[in-house]
Amino acid sequence: MFFLIDSGSDSTVLMPKDAFLLLGEHLYKLNFDDDQAVVMSGIGDGEFRVLPLDVRARLEDDTDSPLELAAQVWVAEPRPREESEGGNWLEPSIFGRDAIWPGEFHLSYIDSSVSLIRPDDG
Repeated sequence: MFFLIDSGSDSTVLMPKDAFLLLGEHLYKLNFDDDQAVVMSGIGDGEFRVLPLDVRARLEDDTDSPLELAAQVWVAEPRPREESEGGNWLEPSIFGRDAIWPGEFHLSYIDSSVSLIRPDDG
């Protein structure tokens, strides 16, 4: 998986490649014509539909107890439908403010890393 950290993005968006890694074949069973789906633009070329999905992410490191985040993420409709090397399958997922909000994040350009800081460690 790879993510684009976008502190200006309101929402976390799972693009098809990452969504498929997490959801497997279930990705193809999601109904992107559902009333909850919305059209998104600004990521890659063109527009595509995204569908909200409630998730829980558990982040762990070697020293602290795990940090669990509950959030709503948006899953992008695969274009083309099946896994490919084109379309929006190549676009990075976005780690938006809804996931960053419970803590802080720091970027290091020296070693190209991102650190998430627990809210109670501030």
